[in-house]
Amino acid sequence: MTPRGILIVNKPIGLTSTDVVRRVRKRFGTRRVGHAGTLDPDASGVLIVCVGEATKVVPYLVNETKVYETTILFGSETQTDDAAGEVILERPWDHISKEDVLVALSALQSETSQIPPRVSALKVDGRRMHARVREGEDVEPLLRARDVDCYEIELLEHALPRTICRLTVGKGYYVRSFARDLGRAVGSAAHVLALHRTRVGPYTADEGVSLASIDANARLIPIEEALTHLPRIQTTRVAAMRLRHGQRIRLGDGIEFQGDTAQEGIVLILEPDGTSLAIGMIEDTTLLKVLRVFAPVSEASISD
Repeated sequence: MTPRGILIVNKPIGLTSTDVVRRVRKRFGTRRVGHAGTLDPDASGVLIVCVGEATKVVPYLVNETKVYETTILFGSETQTDDAAGEVILERPWDHISKEDVLVALSALQSETSQIPPRVSALKVDGRRMHARVREGEDVEPLLRARDVDCYEIELLEHALPRTICRLTVGKGYYVRSFARDLGRAVGSAAHVLALHRTRVGPYTADEGVSLASIDANARLIPIEEALTHLPRIQTTRVAAMRLRHGQRIRLGDGIEFQGDTAQEGIVLILEPDGTSLAIGMIEDTTLLKVLRVFAPVSEASISD
């Protein structure tokens, strides 16, 4: 049987997210592997890896809330906004008090937009920013603020020239940009010295598996277990067959909606046996449309 499900990896420092995907492909013997939310090589922690049919749910996992713990070093700004980059600006840091940091953190938490780092995977006119920087291009004029969500920032430790913070943020938030902006806000410069992603949605780094422990028999979290944040539609055998053929169905016509309202209209559609059938959308409050269909776990799942 083709492997299918979600793997929570506790990524070590020194590997790219793509490196992790390559290793998981080899361990499970399939090329259908992807990740939901990149981690930089110098960062560690939770990386959600999707295997087989679960690669179809990546867009519905990247929106999960993320928690980071980061060590910020004051006194210098780097080209990459982390310790791997060349120092491009130096400023005094010995004047920074804990109170200064707390005031700056409060202001940064209330910000609803953020300018991405110079070096990132973002594309502008079809080319990634990190490729432009490697070629010597001045990318500053291309940087544009983007809408972000920062739900909470906690100061865990302050011992100059370092400070340690915990951030709870939404999709697309750059901790490297946070470090850069924090340094400027306290009249200095700063970059990320260390970064650890402790949580993505309900999954924590402590429950993540190491790459060394992954083998072909490793447990994969079922799609329906990983998407508990989505409202659900329970189908009958006939309704499941109609949906697999791309037909739209009205609620009550052989299907039952489990929930009060659908988040952005997106729902998880279940087979009669409770396994995942498809990702769907409710239109006009009553009409169910299929967006992504999963191959059945077994033929029995649609023929009972």
